[in-house]
Amino acid sequence: DAEGLEAARAYGIAFRTHRDLTADLAALGGDRRALERELDLARHQASEIAGSGFHPGDDEALTLRLGRLRHAEEIAAGLAEAHRLLTDGGGSTETLGSAVEALRSVARHDPTLTDVLDELEAATAAVGDVALDVRRAADQLDHDPDALEDLERRAAQLGDLRRKYGATLDEVLAYGREAGARADGLERLLENAETLTAEIERAAVAVAAAADRLSAARRRATKGIEESAAAHLRDLGFRNPVVHFAFRRREPSAAGTDGIELRFASDAGLEPGPVGRVASGGELSRLVLAIRLAAGGAEAPVLAFDEIDAGIGGATALAMGQKLADLALGRQVFVVTHLPQVAAYADAHFVVERREAVATVRPVTGDARIAELTRMLGGLPESDRGRGHAAELIAVAAAHRGITA
Repeated sequence: DAEGLEAARAYGIAFRTHRDLTADLAALGGDRRALERELDLARHQASEIAGSGFHPGDDEALTLRLGRLRHAEEIAAGLAEAHRLLTDGGGSTETLGSAVEALRSVARHDPTLTDVLDELEAATAAVGDVALDVRRAADQLDHDPDALEDLERRAAQLGDLRRKYGATLDEVLAYGREAGARADGLERLLENAETLTAEIERAAVAVAAAADRLSAARRRATKGIEESAAAHLRDLGFRNPVVHFAFRRREPSAAGTDGIELRFASDAGLEPGPVGRVASGGELSRLVLAIRLAAGGAEAPVLAFDEIDAGIGGATALAMGQKLADLALGRQVFVVTHLPQVAAYADAHFVVERREAVATVRPVTGDARIAELTRMLGGLPESDRGRGHAAELIAVAAAHRGITA
C-alpha cells in the first residue's frame, strides 16, 4: 500500500545516508595524522607542478630553442658561409644577373631562347630570395649566454618533473591536476572528521526508526497475504492449511532489517515449517499460486507452473483452473497439467507428445481440442458422452473468462 511504499522509500534514504557516512569514516582509517601527511604531499605536488609555469607544448618549444642556443656559433658560421656563396661565389646573384643580360641580348635574335631566359630569370630571383632569408636568419640568431643559462635551468626543471611525475609534459600536467583534486578531497574529509562520528550516530538512529516502520508495514501486509493465501489453498483442496511469514531481526541491509521465512503446514494440526523443507512438489506449486494471487501477482510478467495439479481433482481442479485464469489477466502463465478441468481454462492449448528421443508440441483448437480434453477425461477421444463433458468444461471456462465458447 502507499504507506508501505513510503516506509520503504524512507528506509532506503536513511540506509544510504548511513552507508555513505560510514564509508567516509572508513576512508579516514582512524589515522588523522596519516591523512594530513597525505594532504601535505598532494598539496606540494600540485603546487610544484603548477608553479613551474609549464603549459602543453612548452617541451617542444623549449627543445627547439635550446638546440639553437647551444649551437649558436656553429649555426652562425654556417649561415655566413651560405650567404657568402650565394652572393660572392660562382652561383651568386651577380653572376646569374650577368648571365640573364647575356641571354637576353641574343634572345632578340632567336625567339626559341625565350623559355630558357624565363627559367634563368626565375632562378635568379629565387637565389636572391634565399640569400635574403639566410641573411635574415643570421640577423635573428640569438647569441645571449644569459638566455641559454635560463633555458638550461628550465630544461633541468622539466627533466626533474618528468622523472617524478610522468614520462611526458602532458602526463606531468595531468598528475598535477589529479594531485590538486586529491588535496581538495582530503581537505573536505578532514573538515568533516570532527562531526562525522556524531552524524553516523544520528544516521544509525534514523535507520533503526525507518527499519521499524518498514517492518511494521511488512507485518501488516503479510498478515493479509497469509489469510488470503490460506483461503486460496482451501479452494485448492487443503482442508485447513497454515501459511505464516516468520520475522527475525538482522543487521541493516539495503532490504531492511527483516529476515523473513515462509512457513507452511498442509493442516493446522501440523507444526508449520520452512516451506522448502515441508512442502511437496504439488503443494509447493499450489502454495506459489496462492501467494501470487494473494499478493496480486506482483510484477512478474511470466509465470510457469509444472504439474501444479498433483493430487487434486473434481471441484478442486475446477477451482484451480479458475484461479490460474484469473492470474493470467495481464501476464503470461504457462501450466503443465494432466487435468482437463485445468486445461479447459487456457486461452491456448498445446499437446506435448514424445516418441523415443523426439518430443513435439502442437496446438489444438476446435474439435481437436474437444477430442484432447475427452481423452484427458477418460482416455476415449471418440466417446460422445466424453465429448459432451469436454464441451461443457470449455463452456464453463469461457463463461468464467467472460467470453463466448
